[in-house]
Amino acid sequence: MLTLICAFSLATSDAFMKKALRSTDEFVAAWIRLLVCVPPLLVMLLFIKAPPVDRNFYLALAAGLPLEVLSVVLYIRALRVSHMSLSLPFLAFTPVFLIGIGFVLLGERLTPAGIAGIVLIAVGGYVLNLGHFKYGVLEPFRAVFREHGSVLMLAVAFIYAFTASFIKLGINHSSPLFYGIVYFSVLPVVYAPLALPRLRRSRLDAGSLKLLLVAGLFMALMAVTHVLAVSLTEVAYMVAVKRTSLLISVLYGCLLFKEGRLAERGVGTLLMLVGFAVIVVLG
Repeated sequence: MLTLICAFSLATSDAFMKKALRSTDEFVAAWIRLLVCVPPLLVMLLFIKAPPVDRNFYLALAAGLPLEVLSVVLYIRALRVSHMSLSLPFLAFTPVFLIGIGFVLLGERLTPAGIAGIVLIAVGGYVLNLGHFKYGVLEPFRAVFREHGSVLMLAVAFIYAFTASFIKLGINHSSPLFYGIVYFSVLPVVYAPLALPRLRRSRLDAGSLKLLLVAGLFMALMAVTHVLAVSLTEVAYMVAVKRTSLLISVLYGCLLFKEGRLAERGVGTLLMLVGFAVIVVLG
């Protein structure tokens, strides 16, 4: 239940962010959303016992947070320039990149579940752009790389393949709950140098600020439920369920932002989501 709330909160936060980005500087918007997460997390920190940490804990933070900042920049840019239903589903490629990295760097072999998951994700990406099929069999694949937001979100998925390893390292040298709270709390501090110079000229009006605060509140709910869920269940299962946010985001995009093609984008995202779950849980 916590993970479903987490997924819903993330997708809802993204929807409010997309609306706010029509008239707000994207760097400032992302920073405000991250800042709103901090107070509830710090309150949680008061009620848990801090585990012993070592240099690997700080190494994980130092290596992971700059990459996380880069992923936030690309993520918000993708939200601004592209349909939610055409960009966010490509986050499902993260485990595909993890498999590729393991194969190239560690010589790991593909499992049947891994192959099945990759095929499902690829087919889902094809179905997502099925409307281009009338221009040629390969056009749905080519359309992915013509859509700027899709390419940006693929880059985010690739970065997540690396940050996942650092997050795992940090959790192994502390605890899931403690590391999650520290990670989400320090992230806006690391991000601040990108946002502060742009704050004065960001043209942040009252309407946009309200949207960003609501987006931030849902992001805070996502962060809180994320760290609680990670502390209560297997990370693989939690991440697989959390990615149902992709399907919710497609619904938001098509219903709230009139992005169209709900059937093909919904089916494509569902196939990618199933492929993601197969790799993460079985592969």
